[in-house]
Amino acid sequence: MIASLLLLISASALGLYLAIDYLAPHSRAAAILKTLPRGGYGLIHAALGAAGLLLLIAKAPSPAALAQAGAGGFGLLAEWALGITLLLGAIIALISTRRRPPGLIIALHAAAAIAGVTLALAIIGLI
Repeated sequence: MIASLLLLISASALGLYLAIDYLAPHSRAAAILKTLPRGGYGLIHAALGAAGLLLLIAKAPSPAALAQAGAGGFGLLAEWALGITLLLGAIIALISTRRRPPGLIIALHAAAAIAGVTLALAIIGLI
């Protein structure tokens, strides 16, 4: 469970840099992102997030154990939120091959990711 959280937090940190590049493409922080080929950091971000989700699904405590700790639906909600995040990330990747993705999709992707990681943190805090 801790390993999945570390992967998800790493994906979140890289996602923050990608958001900076999206919001301020000429900033100093965005210049760091230009060191890999186009899309390289996005692929790493996606791989970390997908690996974190798979580990969360594989290693999450049973619903009975979560219910006993007072976090009955947290595991399922975290998995759904991160699954939606993965789906929105795939949509962003498909759109960005042709044009700049809309800010709404990126905001929804970030919001779902924040919700999923927060729920995963809550599970670890309660178990």
